[in-house]
Amino acid sequence: VLGAEIRLSMDGVGRATDNIAIERFWRSIKYENIYLNAYDSTLDLYKGIHRYVEFYNWERKHQGLEYKTPAEIYGAADKLSTYPQISTKRKKEPKKEKVYNSSNRFDSLINNSPIAV
Repeated sequence: VLGAEIRLSMDGVGRATDNIAIERFWRSIKYENIYLNAYDSTLDLYKGIHRYVEFYNWERKHQGLEYKTPAEIYGAADKLSTYPQISTKRKKEPKKEKVYNSSNRFDSLINNSPIAV
């Protein structure tokens, strides 16, 4: 590391001062959403996180932003037409046709077994 002139970005083990904004976001999403909701599936978790991020950026007032939303501060409302919309609807996959083999997969086990059946 020293020979390659690479600098460590963290200033100590367990210190999040270099990445405080994202660490604060993860604390917020965990305590305000994930821990409060018992999601039944990964899809429900995905939808819940999507809703929370929308709320966090567009409705939730932030003390560090003088009680404004990130969308207000960073002008996202002006760029709304270019804002990517994420669909949380699950696409229906076509049903796969089941192919049945005439021989049972356990036939070879039974026929080759040393125990008489």
